[in-house]
Amino acid sequence: VDLAAVEAALKDLDPHAVAIGVPDPEWGTRIIAALTIPITLAAVRQTLHTLEPAARPRGLLRHPHLPHTSSGKIDRQELIAWWHAGPAEKEVL
Repeated sequence: VDLAAVEAALKDLDPHAVAIGVPDPEWGTRIIAALTIPITLAAVRQTLHTLEPAARPRGLLRHPHLPHTSSGKIDRQELIAWWHAGPAEKEVL
């Protein structure tokens, strides 16, 4: 799955959106959408209906402020840590 394509589709929902992959025992890698807006995983998946089913996120992180690195980019490693145990709301399919 091309995470850049997933992220581009997510940007239509939330300009701050990020797509990340986290290890998953069942899927190998689980695609997670990290968003700053109040939305459900079902709504995200429905909005991304044009993507192949395997490319649609199977997890959602919601937080009003996504973490950034010192250079100002979204901190994807921190988002992965949030997925495992962090301050963001989490929803799993």
